[in-house]
Amino acid sequence: MEILSPRDYAAAEPLFEPMIPLQPVCQAVLRAVYPGLIAVDDPAAPRAAFLFTDRIWCFLAGEPDAPGFIAALHTALFERRVVDPGSDTLLFTCADPVWHARLPEILSPRIPIAQARRHYTLEHPLGEGHVRLPAGYEIRPMTRESLEQTGLEIASAVQDKLATWERIRSPGFADYGMVTIHTPTRTVASWATVDYVCAGAGDVGLVTDPRHRRKGLATHTTAAAIDHGFASVGLTRFNWTVDAENGPSIRTAERLQFERQPDYVTHLFAFDATRHSAMLAYDWILHKRYGDAADLLERLISSTARVPTWAYLDAATAWARLHHADRALEHLNRAAKEGFSNVDSLLTSEAYATLHDHPDWETLVTRVRRNAAQSHG
Repeated sequence: MEILSPRDYAAAEPLFEPMIPLQPVCQAVLRAVYPGLIAVDDPAAPRAAFLFTDRIWCFLAGEPDAPGFIAALHTALFERRVVDPGSDTLLFTCADPVWHARLPEILSPRIPIAQARRHYTLEHPLGEGHVRLPAGYEIRPMTRESLEQTGLEIASAVQDKLATWERIRSPGFADYGMVTIHTPTRTVASWATVDYVCAGAGDVGLVTDPRHRRKGLATHTTAAAIDHGFASVGLTRFNWTVDAENGPSIRTAERLQFERQPDYVTHLFAFDATRHSAMLAYDWILHKRYGDAADLLERLISSTARVPTWAYLDAATAWARLHHADRALEHLNRAAKEGFSNVDSLLTSEAYATLHDHPDWETLVTRVRRNAAQSHG
């Protein structure tokens, strides 16, 4: 397996052709508009290819049976020669489902964690009526010049995105975004980006600050970004890919007249074995494999000095679903000891509803409220 020079990316482009309509980022990397890495089995006549970009996204294309490619990719991944050394998790998308059967070999000893995703596209301008904002909000371009005003609170994610854009120097780079400002508090309430812009297509991303949700800001902000793309950037196609469980994002896409395309699957992987096992247990909880999840999390928690706080919450969920209240409370108290402070999620979780009559429940709630007060103090 060899890593291609950007001037040789064209040799791998035919392998990724089935994926380009689904993932604009592939074409952006292939055309050297967006930074990334492409490795192939044979530079002279590629049969299999791996593409990595943006710290997390991995794509596999071509023929998985190309001699030696699977083993070479496995080694290169774990040696971090084909990914960002700072990446902790990766998401794999495959051009052909035949790759899915080979992912366990590529990621061994990790078990790939399948995640269903939806794909939406929009190829026509929006109608009128999406730009009327609630009182107290205004939309601006997502540029440093527009946002750097005295007293304006800018979310760290927006700052990070702007810094990423500023580091990219390729002549064809044209990613952009729009933000909605809450003028009374001078905060960025919602932001929509159009990433990996290339050959008339871009990929929509959207975030709304929890303090400003349920006001239609996601729709307004994304509509402004789309309108700008059609009118000023020359885009003719917008892609929207979203986790199949992300109801709010799905509703926003459908509200904006995006058309649903065939669903697909990505596979999640973490370099850290503890983190990967915890994510696998969470996936099992989603699929109601509560016993398997509880057993895995118990082994994980007992075998390592430190696990993510959310692993204790997942263990509590699994045990609560299995009607083991004492075990569930034990892990919730461990989470509280680690600083867990989300009182609302504790009180409204359906999984924890059966614990409300437990004699230790109110003590736990008091402890979590205290954590919340300290985190805001």
